[in-house]
Amino acid sequence: MNVNRDKIADMRDAVQKQLREDGADKITLEFVGAQFEALVLFIEKHNDYGPDNIKDSGKTGVIVRVNDKIKRLHNIHKKQGYFGPEFMDTSYTIKNESIEDTWIDTGNYGLIGLLIHRGLWV
Repeated sequence: MNVNRDKIADMRDAVQKQLREDGADKITLEFVGAQFEALVLFIEKHNDYGPDNIKDSGKTGVIVRVNDKIKRLHNIHKKQGYFGPEFMDTSYTIKNESIEDTWIDTGNYGLIGLLIHRGLWV
């Protein structure tokens, strides 16, 4: 499946418009926007990996992947001084995966785990 970012953006805009008309607050609208970002990242990665990497390892594999993402977030935030200046590493720069992608992956793995739990990841 190819990612059609324009179509997904149109869907996001339509959902946000309807929610706005229904009185949704700014955080709800931003949350919906983030969900559509997560959908795009999921489709791109699912195209690269396919379903078998998750199917082969099941819930345990998803839990390990979520733990890896949490550890990465903790390490990055520690180096950026969020846990106190004594942990800050001013020479550190994030490489490879953006911190936003890490947050999105964490959420996507939660949904993948839910699909496995419901018996829908086949």
